[in-house]
Amino acid sequence: YKKTVKMVLLIGAASFLGPPVLKKLLENNYDVNCLVRTDSDRSRLLDAARSAGKDFINFKAFSYSYN
Repeated sequence: YKKTVKMVLLIGAASFLGPPVLKKLLENNYDVNCLVRTDSDRSRLLDAARSAGKDFINFKAFSYSYN
């Protein structure tokens, strides 16, 4: 059988609305990629993921130069 993967890119995940949106997506079994600035506080994202029952998050930081 063919399994459908529900994947979302959450832009601005470390913003005010990011963590509750992340929690709801994870509770509904979405695979979520979060786009955050490298200097953003990610602790609220970790808290949201843990409260959704997830115990593993892989952070990958990307730096972009706008020069």
